[in-house]
Amino acid sequence: MSGRLLLALMLGVFMGALDNAILAPALPAIAEDLGTGVDRITLAFSIYSVFYAVSVPILGRLSDLLGYGRVYGVSMALFAGGSALAALSQSLEMLVAARVIQAVGAGGLFPVAQAIVGVVAPEERRGAYLGQILGVFALGNVLGPNLGGFIVERASWHWVFWINVPIGIFGVLLLAGMALPRPTGRARLDLVGGALVALTFGSLVLGIQGLERLEDLGFLSPRIGGLFLLALLAGLALILYERRHPAPLLDVRLALSPPFLPLWLVSTLVGYALLGGVVFAPLY
Repeated sequence: MSGRLLLALMLGVFMGALDNAILAPALPAIAEDLGTGVDRITLAFSIYSVFYAVSVPILGRLSDLLGYGRVYGVSMALFAGGSALAALSQSLEMLVAARVIQAVGAGGLFPVAQAIVGVVAPEERRGAYLGQILGVFALGNVLGPNLGGFIVERASWHWVFWINVPIGIFGVLLLAGMALPRPTGRARLDLVGGALVALTFGSLVLGIQGLERLEDLGFLSPRIGGLFLLALLAGLALILYERRHPAPLLDVRLALSPPFLPLWLVSTLVGYALLGGVVFAPLY
């Protein structure tokens, strides 16, 4: 495995991890500049998580179909392009759209980087390479909050997004012309499952976001109760569809099995505690 390829993989993973942590300290400044409340600006964070969760398995399957290097390069380009759009945002809606593009790109960074190491690196060195990639992932998460606070204090919140653009461009250039092994099997894309996952969790997030106007609208309003109902129906459709799909995006039988279900619950609680602290501590 060449040093050039390893550097490209590390840059992509570092960029995704850094952005995940660098945004939180900038949220109050972004909310003030865009003329929105701090309760609404968190949508830029939560919508990213939803689309990231959806794009990870889809881009993993796409890399099996189209080739690992191609999908990884496109993912870095998407992430850098979404970062540029986020930096140029003049409204919350534009920022949320840019964050969706970022999330789709991020979904092909860490998982596909691991897959590339798995097919390119010799078996005796595979653990060392994966350790280096995990190391830069951890470094990005550690540096993110501190760097985000420094940028907001010394410059403008726009630079928490601009910082990704040169990293992404350099990573794409490193990958250009590099021949990587192509997958030999044929993977099936579960696009309907992906759409149902996005609809389920997207509606749930927007419904929770709408609770800020509960007193004005009432729970039965389309903006609140309607979104929760849509999330419930889409979730039920997702379970029924995935149980019958030969190559499901989400293995419902495994996810709801007695040994696995507690892991989901614990992971949800841990994520709630960690991300909740990261996002809301700078706001209050």
